[in-house]
Amino acid sequence: MLTRKNDMVLDFDFAKVKEQSKDNPIFYVQYAHARAHSLMRNAPKELPTADPSLLKTDGELFLIKTLAKWLDVVEIAARLCEPHRITFYLLEVAEAFHVSFHTD
Repeated sequence: MLTRKNDMVLDFDFAKVKEQSKDNPIFYVQYAHARAHSLMRNAPKELPTADPSLLKTDGELFLIKTLAKWLDVVEIAARLCEPHRITFYLLEVAEAFHVSFHTD
């Protein structure tokens, strides 16, 4: 429901909700969360001080820039009463994460 603006018609598709692909926004965001959680679980317990110079790829930089937009997205979504903006942002983060940590 939150993948549509509040003034748009909702066409609920049960098959899509069960689909395990990028076309299902719930699955796509949950999968990114699971991958991120796995990375954190396997990371050293004490992380070193952040060093932005270690960000080398366009994907890594895009992910960090996308994550940095969180507070602005929440503020705009609240001010305009448009919760779908949070959903769109989460999909953008998931996409940036999957691209950044893509393995062949």
